[in-house]
Formats: sequence, C-alpha cells, structure tokens
Amino acid sequence: MNNRDLAKTYITKAIKRLKVLHLLKEDGFYYEVTQEAQTAIELALKGILAKLKVKFGKHQDIGNLILEYRENFPKEVAQNVDKLVSVYRWRPNETAYNFWGCCVIKTIEDYNEKDARLSLNNAEFIVEMGQLLIRP
Repeated sequence: MNNRDLAKTYITKAIKRLKVLHLLKEDGFYYEVTQEAQTAIELALKGILAKLKVKFGKHQDIGNLILEYRENFPKEVAQNVDKLVSVYRWRPNETAYNFWGCCVIKTIEDYNEKDARLSLNNAEFIVEMGQLLIRP
C-alpha cells in the first residue's frame, strides 16, 4: 500500500468513527465517546503523517513528529500544528486520588456530557485538519 492509499484509509476510518461518536453521545455513553474520540484523533494524525510521507513506528510519539515536520504542512494546517499536538496529547484523566492519596480508577459513571462534548469537538477538529490534506 502506498502512502496516498494509507492516508486515505486512516482518514476514512477516522471519519467513520466520528459518526459513531455522535450516536454514542446521544445514547449517553460518555466514557466510550472519550475513548473512541482518541482513536479517531490518532487515526487522522497518522493519515496526515502518511500523506506527508513521514514514517512512524507503532510506539512513536505522533505529537513529536507533527512538531518536527511542521514546515511540511500547508498553511491552513501549519497554523494549527500546536493545537493538533495539544489535542493529541490531551487525555481524559483516567485516574483520580482519593482523600488518602491512593490512586482510584475512574469508572464509566465518572464521565459526563461535558467530557464527551470536549472529546468529540477535539476529534472533529483533528479530522477536519486531516481532510484538508486528504480526500477520502
């Protein structure tokens, strides 16, 4: 598979996930929205990197690569590189600390509509940036 096809595959998967995110949010499944939004973000960013012919490894920090190749982006994407990286690195806080300082894992019920909306907005922004470079 060449880079163009790989980029199209990644962005298409991200676009499809956005559709699912809206359904999950409507159903009040906010935890899944936050998790799947992160997947959509990663897919779109991998598509962007593939379009620019940037090779990346399975465990490589995509955010660092986006920053490193910032000058290769078209103007409308380049002006948003810092936001791309910030959104990529934002993760809903999976853990919290109780009164005694012990780590407590968040449950599904700990996520709310505000978390879901922020995650969905972030995913939509990243996918939109990807679509400026890649036509599915």
